[in-house]
Amino acid sequence: MKRTPIPAILAPLLVLALPGCGLVEAEVRHFDEERTYEHALFESPEACEAAQPPDFFINCSQWMDFHPDGRVTVVLSDIINPGTYRIRDVRVTLTMEGSPELPNRIELLLSADESTLVEEATGRVWTRASDGG
Repeated sequence: MKRTPIPAILAPLLVLALPGCGLVEAEVRHFDEERTYEHALFESPEACEAAQPPDFFINCSQWMDFHPDGRVTVVLSDIINPGTYRIRDVRVTLTMEGSPELPNRIELLLSADESTLVEEATGRVWTRASDGG
């Protein structure tokens, strides 16, 4: 009687078990609707207004506009920085298109209720705009 080697028996079982071991990557997705996240540069609208010079306007906040098709626009000053994004689990990865203001890649962590994004490199918190976009 010929015996089947144990590795030959276990190999198909390992292939079936691997997805349960966390080796399969999470699905990549985008937000289902337009949404905006803001980072306030001043403690209040009044503080922003008080900081405005007479002949120039300073942004009161920075913002990121996310689109369901995977496009993102990041505005830090008066420059509109286009790019793309993807969401995998709680990680949002932005890939910028040659922006002079931003690195080519930005990693953010999305809160469970999706109300905030936190930049991994800086700790900067971006809060979802109340109108959602």
